[in-house]
Amino acid sequence: MEAQGTFHKYETLWHHLDTALVTPGSYSTSKLRSHLEANKQDLLSPLKYAGRSDVANREVMSGSVQIRGREHQLSEEFKKEVTSLSTLLELNELLTTELLVDAREQQARFVDLDIAQIAVHLFHKERTVGLHCILSLLKERYVAREHSEYVKIFTNELINKGLANNICHLISKYTKELSTKVPETNQHPTVVQNHIKYKNEQRKILTEILFYIYYSTTASTDQLVEVYRILEEATHTMTSKTSFVEPTDHYAFQVSYALMVTLFCMMDVEHPLMDASTGEMVDNPLDSDPHSSLVRTLLPLLSKSEPSDNYYHLGFQRSIHLSLSLFMKARNKEKDIYKRIDTILRQDVLLFLKKVAENPIFRNDDNVHLFLPAMHDLVQAWLQDTLFWENSEDKFFGQMMDLIATLAKDQPVIAIKYWIQQTESAHLPYFIQVSTDRIYTEQLFVPYLHMLTSLTAGDICAYHAYTFLKTSKNRLVNWDNFFHILDQYYADYAENQYHAADQYNFNPQSRHKVMRKEDGQGMQAILQLIQEILKQDERIVAMMCENSTWHPLETLFGLLICPLQSGEGCATALKAQVTLTIASFVQNRDLATKIWAFLESSQVLQTVVDANVPRGQDTGIKYELEEIEAGQEEYPFTIAFCRLINDLCKYAMPSHLGNAHRDSGLLPYLAFIRDSVFRRFDERAYKSRGQQWHVAAEALRLFNTVLTQYQFSSSDFSENPWEIQGRSVRVQKSMGFELLRNFLTGHVILTKLLNILAAGHDFLAEQREEHPFFEEAVLLSLEILNQVMAKEDRFVECSKNLRQGTVNLTPFEKLLRGHTVIIANYINYDFRSGITLFSIKLLHQLSQVQEELVDRLDASPDRLNIIVGYAAKLQTEEVDEVDEEEEVSPNDVVSQDKWKEYQYGKSIRLAIVDMLLDNIDQGRRSKRNIVYFLLGWYDGHDLHNLGILTCLRVILDLLSEPLFSILDPALSERMYKFIYRVCTNAEIGTATLNFLRVRDFFCSQLREMDTELSKENRIFQLNQRGWLLKLIALELHCNPSVTSKRNILSLLLEGDDHSHAWERPRLRLLEYLEAFHYRVEDPPALDRSPFVIKKEQYIIEGRRGHRIFDIHALHSALLREKQKMEAATSYAAKHNLNLGEQLNLALSVCVRYNQFNEEFGSQIFAFQSWKQVVEVALMECYGYFKKQGKEVIMYDLLAIVLEKQNSIDTRIPIATHLADTVLVIIAKLRQQRSRLGAAMELPSAQLQGVLQGILTGISRNGSTPYMRGSLYSSLMNYLSLTSRTAFTSSTEADEMESQQIALEDITFRMLEAGGEKLLKTLSMDASDGADVWKSVALSTLDVLMSYDRNAHWLYYLAQSGHLAHFIADLKTREEDLLDTLKPNPGNHVILLCHSGRFIGCDVH
Repeated sequence: MEAQGTFHKYETLWHHLDTALVTPGSYSTSKLRSHLEANKQDLLSPLKYAGRSDVANREVMSGSVQIRGREHQLSEEFKKEVTSLSTLLELNELLTTELLVDAREQQARFVDLDIAQIAVHLFHKERTVGLHCILSLLKERYVAREHSEYVKIFTNELINKGLANNICHLISKYTKELSTKVPETNQHPTVVQNHIKYKNEQRKILTEILFYIYYSTTASTDQLVEVYRILEEATHTMTSKTSFVEPTDHYAFQVSYALMVTLFCMMDVEHPLMDASTGEMVDNPLDSDPHSSLVRTLLPLLSKSEPSDNYYHLGFQRSIHLSLSLFMKARNKEKDIYKRIDTILRQDVLLFLKKVAENPIFRNDDNVHLFLPAMHDLVQAWLQDTLFWENSEDKFFGQMMDLIATLAKDQPVIAIKYWIQQTESAHLPYFIQVSTDRIYTEQLFVPYLHMLTSLTAGDICAYHAYTFLKTSKNRLVNWDNFFHILDQYYADYAENQYHAADQYNFNPQSRHKVMRKEDGQGMQAILQLIQEILKQDERIVAMMCENSTWHPLETLFGLLICPLQSGEGCATALKAQVTLTIASFVQNRDLATKIWAFLESSQVLQTVVDANVPRGQDTGIKYELEEIEAGQEEYPFTIAFCRLINDLCKYAMPSHLGNAHRDSGLLPYLAFIRDSVFRRFDERAYKSRGQQWHVAAEALRLFNTVLTQYQFSSSDFSENPWEIQGRSVRVQKSMGFELLRNFLTGHVILTKLLNILAAGHDFLAEQREEHPFFEEAVLLSLEILNQVMAKEDRFVECSKNLRQGTVNLTPFEKLLRGHTVIIANYINYDFRSGITLFSIKLLHQLSQVQEELVDRLDASPDRLNIIVGYAAKLQTEEVDEVDEEEEVSPNDVVSQDKWKEYQYGKSIRLAIVDMLLDNIDQGRRSKRNIVYFLLGWYDGHDLHNLGILTCLRVILDLLSEPLFSILDPALSERMYKFIYRVCTNAEIGTATLNFLRVRDFFCSQLREMDTELSKENRIFQLNQRGWLLKLIALELHCNPSVTSKRNILSLLLEGDDHSHAWERPRLRLLEYLEAFHYRVEDPPALDRSPFVIKKEQYIIEGRRGHRIFDIHALHSALLREKQKMEAATSYAAKHNLNLGEQLNLALSVCVRYNQFNEEFGSQIFAFQSWKQVVEVALMECYGYFKKQGKEVIMYDLLAIVLEKQNSIDTRIPIATHLADTVLVIIAKLRQQRSRLGAAMELPSAQLQGVLQGILTGISRNGSTPYMRGSLYSSLMNYLSLTSRTAFTSSTEADEMESQQIALEDITFRMLEAGGEKLLKTLSMDASDGADVWKSVALSTLDVLMSYDRNAHWLYYLAQSGHLAHFIADLKTREEDLLDTLKPNPGNHVILLCHSGRFIGCDVH
């Protein structure tokens, strides 16, 4: 057996494949080629493993087997497990043994699973990964990348060798196995169920592979018939007899519709296909078959199929029959083809296709973006025959429009074909034009509008639809008529004007007019069309509102307060659509403010007390909710009203609303949704439980929006009335204030919210498809709790200023204590990234304030599940990619957040690492730290020795992946930082370092970490390398192992593999220095702008500790200032300013300023870390250097460092760190010289360069006293290094003394050449500045005097007055000197400074 294991070959291939596919370049293409060629047979014949055999069984029963070179002794119990599992998996006994051994070795990674369950998981995981390898290659055929051409050639070769036939065989085999009874074994039912589930999932992937093969590849008649035969087999397991029942076998449904679409593609004659044998695009060969073999073979199978009462089986069969008939029509192969198609249409095949296309399982399929266009091609083929559809019955024409509406929904690629003429679909715009003329009956009006609504997908399509209806000549289908219809209904139903209290008529039989069901459906269709168009294009909102004849908002609010009634609940549904349409107009602040005013004046929600209404009598929407919707057990109007309030709050929350009639503000709206909607949502009756969660989710969505928008205001924390137009007006507290106070006082809404979380995890995992809005409610609950936690401190602080105090505010963490384990458990919820993310963030906040948190988690029976769950989420980030341009329905709350959900998924890993970092950085000595818990080192536990998956193990695994730091630079930067913080932690640092050493972390990281930086990720990479180098320095300092230190030093100080034979090898340490050394682009000047704000007050400390602008806060301040200036309209006009452009300019300058500070700060950090490695290596590990070449390495380092230090591209802060490094190296050389004496050779040429570099650095413009102080010290060390040394033998003296004399002469001449400039700088530093630098400068002067052969320098000091200043300064410090006789810890500093002064005076 292979060393890597039989059940790891596909996993290894997937790793190489994934790496090659995401990394462009010829090298990755070459690697991809080699891996694919090596695994070609496994890809051609996937899932092929040896079956059971007597020989293998006897070997296992013997009790001793060889697995990957190791002998294993098998117990009787283990042999029984092998026999049972081998029977279930139909797998060779030896392979089963290997599988169980793997499972036993990994058991600690899988909490609460036995060996058999783990073995089944590993077995099917390998098979699934193998299928994904093939699927990824086939998908890559349609992507334009550097390696795509090779992938096409390779996959064509697989197809030519029979890949499609092998896949068909496997699908058929799986279908038969899944439809028969599983072999009898003694396995636990869970093991069997998981085995069946995995096989169903693999059958689905096999079907996807088949689809991608035939999506654009030619097929023969036999192959098409074989695919149809497999479809027939799959559909027999779906036993629904009517269209009203969902398919009983969801897996079979997925397989069936994928096979159906595959057959559609195979019979498509409109698009060219690829011939796998030549790689060229050709016409479909089935179309050019002179013998019509497809028709003669497939038609009898479709026509003579046995009768069936299986709705889905018949539906799929008739769909294929329709596709074949259209194929035949295109080839004119049957005289009565229209009659055949008409017969099929009468079997409701169009309704079936619509049902398939709108099924949630289908819509959520990963390949729906290809399935829908393929199904639409069928419609397109039908619409090509204008004569046929123009004369079709209204029933079929309506069904066709319904199908188009379903296929085009949220699909701009399909919708655009109906508006812009394209070669292959030129007839579709004509279809829109002509079909309008058929809309003269109620039967077609609603389907037509539904179709038109779907065809507005995307802003381009929406604008075309708007223009089409604006210019339409049809008397029924145009905007004027639509708004006339709405206006007419409003006028008709509101013709009897009566008191507002009667609007909802307390006696429903008296005045309500009954609306026909058809009228209600037509109006709803118009309203849905308006909603969709407004959602897509904001320009249309303005055009509609500005139209003087339509006055949409007035009409819509009029309809909203009309006393409508319908025996079938049409009224509430219609009012819901009216409300949603109003919400669609909320596109900016001005419109939101206008709609708030309409809403207040309409009194849809009664906010003003009316004397004509009996006390306690509900009116308006309260009446609708309590009397009508509660009675019908459906709540569309309430849901829509919550949505409207939520949308309005996003743009505007006018505090003066209603000030003419009541206490101004928005609290009545919050109170209604809080008390009447959310507080009682779980007490009402519902036709479907899903609507219960829909009501809760909409209320929670509003709470979340209000808290997000809330800005702390002094008026909320004051009881004083406002003065408005000369009168005192009581202003209600803002909604945000009220909500925060509710939550922080333990209001019942907090209890309701926590109850949702408590019920959530198990319920969601079991029934998420049935109740998607419950999932939304859980997500919003977690978001709200996060917001309350984040705002609590500020709220409590501001509340202290409230005159009468606040009402029993309770620390929020106390209110959540009973739910911390529930919150932590959401880490194991795998279906929605947002839920996982906000549970992590909430636990993060709680971990900062709840000292008992870890005790609760550790005492929980779910302890290991939580630890492993966090590690698993950190390990794999499975997020479905979403196209940024993807359109979503405004009425589908879940799909609205699809793109946001993708972003949530990408943030999960960052959130986990940020939580770990913040807690490890707290510096608390307490062992009750969530970091210790999640890392497996809590309360004496060491989960790493047990092999349990922990966050630390995952972080190290990820950092060991070659491409990880490139693909996710932000995350890898944090991970390196976290590893360093853990290693320096007093409690677990030693254990962590030992764990890293066992994994050879330090050497492997140095080998793998690229020294070069990429421009786009430079900030991240500087910090990655900075933290890694700090880790290396720490390891060199702490590790007692000489061998380990030597291994690290050899990697740092030996040449790399890129050096040429004639070049001196480049040191990796110097390569890092070269990479870090570049000039960051100069920061922009903070331009003067017309906005009167102090930008500096918005500077904060960023995540990396750098000073940056808080862009969000600055943007809000600039917006407020812009609004003030726009109110004074004369200002902008007077100065000819575009304030919007000025605002954007001011922000862009601050963003660039942030970019500079982040990059330059990161560069400094990288240099600091590099310097730390050099210091530790030289000062603590010099004895471990290789004996030969030690000094050569140091001179090389010294030369490069001095060059970088004095480069004009090196800013002073970085030059200062390099000056420190120069001092360390020269001090080490001087130390070695002191130890070795004359035996240490002094390279004259290199030393001259060193001296020149030091002198240049001292005289550099802008240098700081600190930098010069380091260089003064370096100069003194240099002069000591190059001074003459006594020789032990006359021979040695003869050889060396002349060299030293020559070096001394050169040193003298170089010092004399720069004498006055050097002395001037030294004298200035000795006279002014910090005492420590004065002392260093005076000491340097003392050393230099020994080189003053002609007393020129002494004369300069006397003439310039510096010497007199030194003496005078000494006299004034006499008292300080006397104070040193007193006992004081700081006296040694004073003595050091005075000694420098005495040295300076001794010169005289």
